[in-house]
Amino acid sequence: MARMQGLTVPFVYNCGGYENPDVIRLLDGMVDVYLPDFKYGLEKDSVDFSAAPEYPRFALDSLKEW
Repeated sequence: MARMQGLTVPFVYNCGGYENPDVIRLLDGMVDVYLPDFKYGLEKDSVDFSAAPEYPRFALDSLKEW
């Protein structure tokens, strides 16, 4: 709505890197700068430190959408 009313500043999306690719596709055209925070390349680390199973797979799928 803000852009439709003339807002011209860049829109920055700072995220955890664990987003669903469908959400990334929904943001297409609205976001100027994506700042994904890719935390873990190893599944064991993602489970041990963040209880985030399959984090590397989800994060890489999301990064491919950007």
